[in-house]
Amino acid sequence: MTLSISEQAASPEGATRARVGRSFVILSCLGLLLEIAASAVCHMVKKDSPLDEALSLIAMMCFVWASLLFVYRNVRNPWVTGCMVGAAAFLLFAGLLDVTGAMKPFDRSFLLGHPSNFHKVLHDVSFAAGIVFILLSFTLSALQAYRTQWRLELQNEELRRETNARVRLTSAIEQSAETVIITDNKGVVQYVNPAFETLTGYSRDEITGQTTSLLESGRHDAQYFQELWDALSRGDTWRGHFVNKKKDGSQYEVSAVISCVRDDSGTIVNYVAAEHDVTIQMNLEKRLRQAQKMEVLGTFAGQIAHDFNNILTLILGRSEMALRQLPDGDPVRGHVQHIEKAGHRAAKLIKQMLVFSRQVEQESRPVAMHLVVREVLDLLRASLPSTVHLRDAVADCGMVMADATQIHQVVMNLCTNACQALQDRGGELEVTLEMTELGSGFMPDAGHIQPGPHVRLRVRDTGNGIDSSVLPHIFDPFFTTKKTGEGTGLGLSTVAGIVDGFGGGVVVQSEVGWGSVFEVYLPGVDGTVPQAAPAQEPLVGGRERILFVDDNEEIAEMASCSLEQLGYSVTIFSSSTKALAHFRDHPNDFDIVITDQVMPEMVGTDLARALLGICPGLPIVLVSGFGHGITSEQTRAIGISEYLMKPFSDKALCLAIRRALKDRAVLSIAEPPPPLC
Repeated sequence: MTLSISEQAASPEGATRARVGRSFVILSCLGLLLEIAASAVCHMVKKDSPLDEALSLIAMMCFVWASLLFVYRNVRNPWVTGCMVGAAAFLLFAGLLDVTGAMKPFDRSFLLGHPSNFHKVLHDVSFAAGIVFILLSFTLSALQAYRTQWRLELQNEELRRETNARVRLTSAIEQSAETVIITDNKGVVQYVNPAFETLTGYSRDEITGQTTSLLESGRHDAQYFQELWDALSRGDTWRGHFVNKKKDGSQYEVSAVISCVRDDSGTIVNYVAAEHDVTIQMNLEKRLRQAQKMEVLGTFAGQIAHDFNNILTLILGRSEMALRQLPDGDPVRGHVQHIEKAGHRAAKLIKQMLVFSRQVEQESRPVAMHLVVREVLDLLRASLPSTVHLRDAVADCGMVMADATQIHQVVMNLCTNACQALQDRGGELEVTLEMTELGSGFMPDAGHIQPGPHVRLRVRDTGNGIDSSVLPHIFDPFFTTKKTGEGTGLGLSTVAGIVDGFGGGVVVQSEVGWGSVFEVYLPGVDGTVPQAAPAQEPLVGGRERILFVDDNEEIAEMASCSLEQLGYSVTIFSSSTKALAHFRDHPNDFDIVITDQVMPEMVGTDLARALLGICPGLPIVLVSGFGHGITSEQTRAIGISEYLMKPFSDKALCLAIRRALKDRAVLSIAEPPPPLC
């Protein structure tokens, strides 16, 4: 631990060093003064006087002690200290010999066998030894200084490496795409990196000092967080998943790893959380699961649609025939009308199943979205209870590529669901339509969206809201929370299927007690409002000869009876191969052919190709109870005149026959008549 200057001075060692420093200054100054005094006596009083030599000796002693104090204070090498002490001893001894002359009597003694200059020799040896020790101490001091400098350079290099490593670590955390959060052991945030700010919308200053509970979305219960804290308290690393809330209230999902940080004593002082944003990944997985469920249900819907549509064709056809024969006042007529109405409801249900499973073709043309929404709102206003307040802000947002009838169904389904959510306690229903620009990171709850300009339909209600456990399943077919008899569970799945088919998506936000918001996004296109279609032609018959082919004998017989009532001559076959053989033998006996698509021996399109090979330009109406695998464009490319989906009404069938014959008549006028078949 590094002490401040005041703390160092207050310590016992600091006080001793301060006293030694002051003594060094005092002795140095005293020695300097004494040396000046000795020089003055030598020049002004008497040269080589005892006073001069005494003052010089005392000055030398002061310098020696000052040098020893300097070494003690600044040099921690015992060898340097020993050399300085030795030098001081020899130099003092030489000085004493000069002042006292104690060894001069031995110069004339015969202890050595003859007279000698013992005093001078001893003085010179002592002085030389002192000089040698001083030089040795300087050399050792220089070596120590070099060694110290070398060590400092090594330490500085190590410090630079550690500093660079810390800078790299800091830069890596700051520039990491993963969010990093550092908290104390109580969960109070101490640091977040820029990735956290970008993801959550909170700045570093806003989140620092707050607890991580600020990010809680309410999607995890108390037990979840208790298990997390239990693991961290034990010092374990926690790995898991969070659904957190951004500053703007929207939610995001992260995969998190939280680790403990310990001090030197092993006490946990911090927690570090590294989080990876998996919102897009989780949405993709959710969409994949939804697509898998839709694929299974679509396969199921396709398997049953053909049989159901055949049955409904019989029910509706026989009902229409009965209604044409029953007088207006007949009491049985009402029962038959109920049967027909139920058949139409069943046909609509089958069509919804095929739509959400994308087993039926969706025709797209430019649709003025605002006109469809206003039409639905006009219908709603007449039926809304007084407890429901309708607010709308429908702007002219241009065109979308869609089918007006199906868009009408989407808007009606969403508004109907919102009204049902408000029927118990009332509230507000808000419908808005506006243009918006979507980026590449936008992920809907249902459907697939490409970046670009989109028309957004927003339907908001202040009802009870949808529970979070129910929300992931609302687009599942046949899933409903309504009471028995109040819903089929196909409303929202149909909405998702229609919107997805037109390249759009649906986003849902809901909270219990707050209400729900459904947003539908459809790609905007350039175009003008299409002209209204002319009124349909009235139901008319004819005298043409019809070859009717369907493997279901009941449908063939029913169609034959209905068409014969309208004046047509009908020949029926339940086998496509027998029908082809008969036509090959009698090609001039028929003016038009009506054939089913799905038949065991030969499908309708193959039969049409064979018939057209025999008689080019032959009017053919293709009928199918299952639209998967064949489109209107494909049928026209083959040469088929009309394509009709089961169940069909007598009126729809008659109109298809007249259009096919009319196209044949126009072709005959425009081109030379073909040879006889």
